Amino acid sequence: MTEHGMNVGQREICSSVVDGRADLRPVIRSGIRPVEHVPILQSRAIGLRCQIPGAVITFNGKPAMHSIDRVLRWVFGHESSLPGTATMMSMGTIPKSVRIVEVGPRDGLQNEATIIPTDRKAEFVRMLAAAGLIDIEVASFVHPKWVPQLADSAQLISLLQPVPGIRYSALVPNMKGLERALESGIRRIAVFTAASETFNRKNINMGVDESIEVFRPVVERALKQGMSVRGYVSTCFVCPYEGPIAKERVSEVAQRLFALGVDEVSIGDTIGAATPKDVEMTGGYLLARFPVEKLAMHFHDTYGMAVANVYQSLQMGFTIFDSSAGGLGGCPYAPGASGNLATEDLLYLLDRLGIHTGVSLQLVRRASRFIASELARELPSRVLQTTAGEKTS
Repeated sequence: MTEHGMNVGQREICSSVVDGRADLRPVIRSGIRPVEHVPILQSRAIGLRCQIPGAVITFNGKPAMHSIDRVLRWVFGHESSLPGTATMMSMGTIPKSVRIVEVGPRDGLQNEATIIPTDRKAEFVRMLAAAGLIDIEVASFVHPKWVPQLADSAQLISLLQPVPGIRYSALVPNMKGLERALESGIRRIAVFTAASETFNRKNINMGVDESIEVFRPVVERALKQGMSVRGYVSTCFVCPYEGPIAKERVSEVAQRLFALGVDEVSIGDTIGAATPKDVEMTGGYLLARFPVEKLAMHFHDTYGMAVANVYQSLQMGFTIFDSSAGGLGGCPYAPGASGNLATEDLLYLLDRLGIHTGVSLQLVRRASRFIASELARELPSRVLQTTAGEKTS
């Protein structure tokens, strides 16, 4: 039996996320009244419109000459190709603006063998702010025994005068760390856990459940003090100890952080092993459950996939990305992990795509060269290396 050109089975497509590809609620709910559905922004589903009556399928407003059944099989992944659907990944789907969270002064410098003098760190932060970066993670209140490179966090913050429109933040591991943060005067903190139980124990000597309970009073007090709080989830794609991480696990941990009261969760590819396919699957699963404006993507470049993963994320609608000037960073508890996505490499991509950031690539390069000279080594950013002979001021 058919109605409006569709059989009953086609009208009763499931109403949940299938394999993380798309939220099809409802692609076809009934043939009685018109329905328009915009699925979760993913590379297999961007721009899809399914309109009833008439059984007309359009992609980004243009008619697609395929049966509803074939289109749905393609969306669900049962058909590998569908001629004429290239517009589903068109430039029109990419965000017009992106917010960059600069983590170099904290996540970058914490993994360096050289300890930078406090006044030089402060100059580095000022140069990043002058480049147009408005979210900068500058410090950590983890015990100095574990991160001696950042033992001067309170002193560093005291050297950074408040600048309208610029938000400095610091990592806080527990209530004692929060007390030190409050004394420093910083107004934004971040708490951190992982999707991998083994990694979390090696990183912060606590299981995931225990870490969430430790953060509960920290976040509650911070919010009462007028602070804002960000959350980090490490090893969201691959763990160096447990291997691939289930997208459901990532979602569960992120949900628990949001329940504490954090306003944003950063999804971390801690060892840089994710590929665009991994981003599509896990990222899509998260987008079906959380607002895109509350999720940030944090990539490392161990396998050279960071920029490719950013591009995949952009096509899915993500607009917040963590990066580190010069590609500084890594993780002492993630064997083989190289530096973070370099801010210069990210900016080069975004600038070439015409995406607004408000950040000057030239001035970020200047800041990176400054800190590279302090470290007495070359930084891994491809853009920085390629433009080594060019002036930045």
